[in-house]
Amino acid sequence: MSSPPSEPLWSAPVALTAAETAVATPAIGVSHSGVVHVLYTRGPDIYHRMCAADAWSDPMRVAAGQSPTLVVVGETVHAVYAKSFGGNDEIYYVNWQDGRWSLPRNLSFTTGPSTLPQIASAPDGTLHVAWADTTPGYSVIYHGQQRDTYWVNRPLPGGRGSAPCLAVDDRGTVHIAWQDRDSGEGTFEIYYVRGDGRSWTLPQNLSASPDSHSLAPQVAVAPGGVVHVAWQEDHQGHNQIYATHTVGDRWTVPTALTPPEMNARQPRIAFTSQGVLHLAWIEGNQVCHRYFAPDGSPKPVEVLAGGAQGVSDPALALTPGTWEAHLLWLDTVPGGRILYYARRLPALRFRIYIPRVLVNRSATPQTSPGASA
Repeated sequence: MSSPPSEPLWSAPVALTAAETAVATPAIGVSHSGVVHVLYTRGPDIYHRMCAADAWSDPMRVAAGQSPTLVVVGETVHAVYAKSFGGNDEIYYVNWQDGRWSLPRNLSFTTGPSTLPQIASAPDGTLHVAWADTTPGYSVIYHGQQRDTYWVNRPLPGGRGSAPCLAVDDRGTVHIAWQDRDSGEGTFEIYYVRGDGRSWTLPQNLSASPDSHSLAPQVAVAPGGVVHVAWQEDHQGHNQIYATHTVGDRWTVPTALTPPEMNARQPRIAFTSQGVLHLAWIEGNQVCHRYFAPDGSPKPVEVLAGGAQGVSDPALALTPGTWEAHLLWLDTVPGGRILYYARRLPALRFRIYIPRVLVNRSATPQTSPGASA
């Protein structure tokens, strides 16, 4: 007897926009109840869509701006983005509660352009933001922190560079990584600091690849507080995703997370509470995903979709508690770009064994102990 077909790991891709040249910079987050929130730009404006019980809402305009990013705390969406006002780019904050977006609030207040913000939340709900700012005449990394009803921000000591990312661990420690050149003609390297918003460690070079550009860093914290940083590394035009993680106060030697034959770029990483690392990236004209078991062993590469003219800008999020994976990407087609979404079943699915009833013909029935895994 043939076995029934296995359940597909990924849902069929859903188009969230029409083909438009102005669609860009998607971001995604998932609430504790499983509601998916998506932000993206269309021309000069930012739009929001949400999915509950497999039903997507209509697009809702949030504000004028670019490069939105978000974090979901409980059922509240917190978002930051860049916006040009009065001839200068600033970082703005908004939140979504009870079906409404708040009025924008300026977080940066610097005289130079502020761009590429990222946002994360501490366990107590404190919000942290990092962005790149050229106020001193060159690009530096700023950190902003919410304190009660106001925000404070300052540049990271020695934090010269661009493309920041950040994460906050269970103790409230902030981890920030970014890219920078050691010299004007040198290669890009990945740098990292940690701190509490007031004091910071000195920047550390994690990539240490003077012959190859290391770009597009991503940071995530595994259960137990182990910090992981991933990036794309260019070896003569061929990219691989590399990563390193902490062992106590030290960092491991960077290792490749993608097969050497793949030209992998734009990594996105996230952890489940089980210690499963999810990795998404772009390879050629394909969107790819793989996960790593808690012991670090890699699972097979999963190819979601491919675009004839190119795909880009993946965005990855996990559902808290149940740990489904959610992925966005842009597919370039004739007439513009389309924003797609797909959902994956949990990487480690719990199996429940129902206790068996053992019948003793000479005694009353007994129940054997069950087990779950």
